[in-house]
Amino acid sequence: MLQTNLIGFGSRWRRVISEMFDDTVGSSLDFPNLYRRVVGGRPETYNGLWLRKYQAAREAGVQVGVIAVLNGESLRIGASEFYSYYAETLGINCFQINTPYPGGSSTPAKRGFPLDNNALGSFYSDLFDIWVRNGRHDGISISPFDQLIDYFRTGVNRFSCIWADNCAHTFIGISPQGNVGQCECWVASYPDFVFGNILACRDMDEIMSSPVRQQFLERPSRLMAEEDCAECDYLALCHGGCAVRAYSATGSLFKKDAYCEAGKTLFGLARKAAIELDRLENTGREVR
Repeated sequence: MLQTNLIGFGSRWRRVISEMFDDTVGSSLDFPNLYRRVVGGRPETYNGLWLRKYQAAREAGVQVGVIAVLNGESLRIGASEFYSYYAETLGINCFQINTPYPGGSSTPAKRGFPLDNNALGSFYSDLFDIWVRNGRHDGISISPFDQLIDYFRTGVNRFSCIWADNCAHTFIGISPQGNVGQCECWVASYPDFVFGNILACRDMDEIMSSPVRQQFLERPSRLMAEEDCAECDYLALCHGGCAVRAYSATGSLFKKDAYCEAGKTLFGLARKAAIELDRLENTGREVR
């Protein structure tokens, strides 16, 4: 999928999106927006421009999935206003919640990260309840809520990133300069973890056998030995979580995800919802 801020969307991009990306793109808009802006503008300016481009894309037949990266103000304002902004004010019926990580050099914007696990867990709980009561049966999709419920109903793990069994087995990221790392987060934030450069190496075997990459391959076994993941009820789902979020919070690749406790809260909510849906189906009642 193409990920874009939509600011440059116009008729010239319409054919590209249609032919190469099947009329589907991903974009990002946070609530509240504290950091995204156009050059020389304020977050409010970015929001207005983004919304106009979003509406133009939708009118052109493009399906836009929206990513919302949470921040401390998101948690302070609360789940009700957060949900209302996307589902009601903007009329967005498909959005994804991401958690931030303070990768790379320190900046004022990163001082509040990672988010407090207790506050994040409470936010998840409130938002999940609002979504189940007010939006799920009307076709509003919130990721990863939908996918988690499906996982607990089917046992199939379709998560390709933060909850993959080991992301080192499935993908890599390549920078415009040709630097190869585990993903774009590592390439952009932590140059010491680059596997190699495709413009300078002999072949991809040289990059894939990099000693740096071997650390990522070792991470699952190290987590089992050095963390409490082996005793966790949700190990088969999260596998210790995101490596870059763990490293950015602890300075170690061999620590579990910084949002472990909040994740457990969310997993419990999804499992409970899945059990209830199965019960309703088995009793012949309407699943809403």
